[in-house]
Amino acid sequence: MNSSGVVADPSAGRNPVGAVRADRKEVAEFFAADVPPGCAASVLEVAEQAQREMDLARYAILTRLAGMEAEGALLEAGGQRSVQAWS
Repeated sequence: MNSSGVVADPSAGRNPVGAVRADRKEVAEFFAADVPPGCAASVLEVAEQAQREMDLARYAILTRLAGMEAEGALLEAGGQRSVQAWS
């Protein structure tokens, strides 16, 4: 449990994969669309913001995996020896 009282327990209905999947589809649709004349700078700004958010999500995952690695649970549950295999 973290300081906000949240527990990462997929069996309790806490699984962010659906949200990530929906966001990924929305991002893919946005960047597959035509860029109207004069909008390139705005699209680049959105790309930077989206990349930053994806990085933050990745760092959150890797932080948890690093903790699991330190506890020995990464190898036990995931079959991987280190966080490097996940990144």
